[in-house]
Amino acid sequence: CPVIATGRRRILTPEQEQDVVDRYSNSDSTATDIAKNYSVHRQTIQNALARPGVCTKANLIKRALTEEQRTLVAGHYRECGSTAKTRRVFHISQPRLRGILSEHGVVLTPGKRPTKSIDHDTFDVITPDGAYWIGFLFADGFVHYDDHGAGRLGTVLTEDDVSHVEKFRAFLKSNHEIGYDRAGKGKFPGGVSNRANARPTRRFSPRSAKLTAALVYHGMVETKALRAPSLELSASRDFWRGMVDGDGGLGTSTSKRDGTTAYFMLCGQSLLLGHFQDFLVRELNLYLEQSPTDSGIFVVSTTGSTAIDIIRLLYENSTVALERKNLRALKLLSGDLRPCEPYEHHREDRP
Repeated sequence: CPVIATGRRRILTPEQEQDVVDRYSNSDSTATDIAKNYSVHRQTIQNALARPGVCTKANLIKRALTEEQRTLVAGHYRECGSTAKTRRVFHISQPRLRGILSEHGVVLTPGKRPTKSIDHDTFDVITPDGAYWIGFLFADGFVHYDDHGAGRLGTVLTEDDVSHVEKFRAFLKSNHEIGYDRAGKGKFPGGVSNRANARPTRRFSPRSAKLTAALVYHGMVETKALRAPSLELSASRDFWRGMVDGDGGLGTSTSKRDGTTAYFMLCGQSLLLGHFQDFLVRELNLYLEQSPTDSGIFVVSTTGSTAIDIIRLLYENSTVALERKNLRALKLLSGDLRPCEPYEHHREDRP
């Protein structure tokens, strides 16, 4: 379309301005869309719409709606029953539309049913499998509340352990997607990097206010250093197996004095490891010291027959566990101290 050029400004012809009004009023085209078509600035289109008094989004934002306009908005919604269509016609935001409808006593019709599902009652009663998954989340998971107070829980694991993420999703009876993050690109809620992981990661983080509240009730708060399990969980071997699958290690250790022996370790914050020390005293009459690491966390570790006793307590006849660590545990309990191939490509877990 030809455009009259006067100096640096471009002015539409009267016929073009009428075409702008017709297109804006009778289609879903925005002022920006029309401006691109005419190769002019968006403000030129808005001025063309303002001259004949066309109601535009920009004008509505700048001034309050009259009572007559508000009545028209409410009437339009009564006829079509769609907030999306009403907002598109009158160019107003969702909060503004809700306020107008509330003033006129209009009740919003229900929207479409949620497409995502999850069992929000999963942790109402703590089963052995439930205790395991809470333990795993204590070690390798998170809870997070956004600015609006909505609760979210989840975990981020490497691509190698995606099957374990799928098990967790199945346990929650969820159909939420498992996200994929390229190497070093994943983020926990709040923008915290997922430990600058050098490998791709898989992320599962559904929203659930009830599940998040249950986890917090059992001691899984947002800050890892303040996490401490409830009495019910601290006495559960399933909970501690989940912890070891997330932040622990088991395998073989070789020295000149002892040769090749089994080893066991669990890393974490001192407060949390204190509960594990108490658990070992109760179950095995065994006390292990905490040792600090260079990264600022602590570790409880042992080797030989003591390590085998702890592995047997946690993994023997278990119903759920991280596959690669469960495989290693079964081999150690059978007396096989040879390297476990599926386990070797993962990071070294020894302190």
